[in-house]
Amino acid sequence: MIKPWYRRPLIHFLVLGCLLYAAERWRLQYAAYQITAPDAAFLIDAAVQVETLQGRPLSPAQHAALRQHEIDQRILFSEALRRELHLSDPVVKQRLLRNAAFLGMDGSAEQQMNTALSLELHRGDEVIRRRLIQRMEALGSASGALTAPTEAQLRAAYEADRARWSGEPSYSFQHIFISADKRGMQQRAEDLLQRLRSGALSDTAALSQGDSFLLGSEMSQVSAYHLERSFGESFSQWMQQHSAASLQSSHWQGPVASAYGLHLVKITGFHPATERAFDSVRSPLREELLQQQRADNLQGFIEQLRQRYRVRSP
Repeated sequence: MIKPWYRRPLIHFLVLGCLLYAAERWRLQYAAYQITAPDAAFLIDAAVQVETLQGRPLSPAQHAALRQHEIDQRILFSEALRRELHLSDPVVKQRLLRNAAFLGMDGSAEQQMNTALSLELHRGDEVIRRRLIQRMEALGSASGALTAPTEAQLRAAYEADRARWSGEPSYSFQHIFISADKRGMQQRAEDLLQRLRSGALSDTAALSQGDSFLLGSEMSQVSAYHLERSFGESFSQWMQQHSAASLQSSHWQGPVASAYGLHLVKITGFHPATERAFDSVRSPLREELLQQQRADNLQGFIEQLRQRYRVRSP
């Protein structure tokens, strides 16, 4: 008697294989959406650095924001790996090949890359981590359409905060941000500055080794008021005291403390205090409103990722 098809061993084998494959896919997918929260030691170290910079203890709300920021950074890094951005990024590739050479790995560049990836060297490299987070932040900032501000919106923004455009000097500069959330902040800043001044590191390479800053690494015609609001009082005071002299030298200066960490600064422009009419600030106002849209896009992007990821205890 011929057995029904559903009782044949081959069918059982195929069904079992499909179930095992589906279970493994689910396990990998589940693991890809998990991150580990920062432990107490990490948070204490980060809090001490911020408190040292601002000269006062963090409030409970600031402690919570510090923890959430690190969780968001870990989510962005994990998502970058899940999207396999590390496999195509030229900065990551150069870094892995450098690490492979340092470790004495044999073979061609492709073989060294494959070995480095199989050993997951990219997961423990802070430069690669920062680079991939920057890539994800760029994707997040561009995740929604930008709408050009209307004339009415520009004028309303000008009138709402007119004092910042009148009677104040403005500053243009590049900066390399070293976050207080990371260990070794002071040493990282001093090492980068030394390499820049010695010519061992180009401006472009140094900018890529800094931490991501929401407002970007280049600021154009920023008022002292805006500097204080965006970077903190100590940074604004330093800029007001050093801009004219630093502009003459065109050298990187610092490290300069802000509310968020340390900065290496190169002054590229300084405009003394003048009365600025609406027409003269139309361009920076427009860029500021567009930048706010990018920041809103990024925040929405991160909020969506938070819904997907499970944060487990350290």
